[in-house]
Amino acid sequence: MHYHRTTEDEKHIISAWRYEGEYAIYDNIPYDEQKRLGRGFANPRNNFFSFYDGERIIGFVNLIDEGREVFFGIGVSPELCGQGYGQRMARAACGIASELFGEKPLYLEVRTWNSRAVRCYEKAGFRIVGTPFEQITGGGAGTFYRMIQGKACDAAFWEASWEGIEAARVSAYLEQFDMSSDRIIQYLKAQGAASVCDAGCGCGVFSLKLALHGFSVSGFDLSDAAVRLTRDLLKSKGYPSDGFRAADVLDTKYADGFFDAVISRDVLDHMPIRDATAAADELLRITRPGGCVLLTLDGTDDEYEAQPHERNADGDYLFTDGKWKGMVFHPYSPDEVKRLLPHGGFEIIDFSADGLTVIIKKQPA
Repeated sequence: MHYHRTTEDEKHIISAWRYEGEYAIYDNIPYDEQKRLGRGFANPRNNFFSFYDGERIIGFVNLIDEGREVFFGIGVSPELCGQGYGQRMARAACGIASELFGEKPLYLEVRTWNSRAVRCYEKAGFRIVGTPFEQITGGGAGTFYRMIQGKACDAAFWEASWEGIEAARVSAYLEQFDMSSDRIIQYLKAQGAASVCDAGCGCGVFSLKLALHGFSVSGFDLSDAAVRLTRDLLKSKGYPSDGFRAADVLDTKYADGFFDAVISRDVLDHMPIRDATAAADELLRITRPGGCVLLTLDGTDDEYEAQPHERNADGDYLFTDGKWKGMVFHPYSPDEVKRLLPHGGFEIIDFSADGLTVIIKKQPA
């Protein structure tokens, strides 16, 4: 499959496509009429790309820069709908958008009755956010879902999750949490680590445990709400809290080699494995030479399997309904760790049915 900027001839061809049944709502008016009206393929704000499988045009995508985010549209040749081309084109469009507009999040709007399109977008990494809404488009009035791609949706899911957590619930969790030394604490002490980053700090309970055992701890989370919970917890126990901030594990903004060690508990297993591999590289980058990164990763269980989800070709789960709707999960086994860390250099220090703990040593300078 290959693509290029849509040509004038291709705009005429695509505008003549005609869909059957209820999908006829996606038919275009002739391209000459679009040019007269300055809309559709003739709207200069649009960025159209035509996709080919060999010599055959299979569809197009459209990207519109709207400032803080990018609108994404797609069309597949009527005779090729339902054959998997839409998913492949949608994934490619994410890469095109990144080249054109940087890391701005992509969003799309899809009619709620179009379950075929919704499944396609979900498999390509988009997720429904918010509630359905009404609007009028060139195809008429309808009810739509708003779907957001990748990291933007992850941020929305986790922010909503942590926003609902009250201090009393954190306190209850803290009361039953084991604050005694464990294998991770013992390993960090044996390595002579002093400064530790809690990458994906959540509500801050493990950050507090690190502080209680004498480490200088700071860290980050994708969610602003989680960072607030962490700061409040550490402050309430008399520990410094200014070193916690909101950040993305793929781009932490810390300097190279800033920490003696980084601990990331149940974070990378809630990312697509391709992103998780990049995140592991980022955590190694902020670890000093000779330091280490410790990861805890969940395996699957009956609850993960029972919740409604789709599974893509990489083995990532996308939960499509129920209490985890919008969450990503990738189950790990020793073999999956090899996929996560293809360059090796790791040791699995704990492995059970519940998950595993992995240590990545950063080579001395």
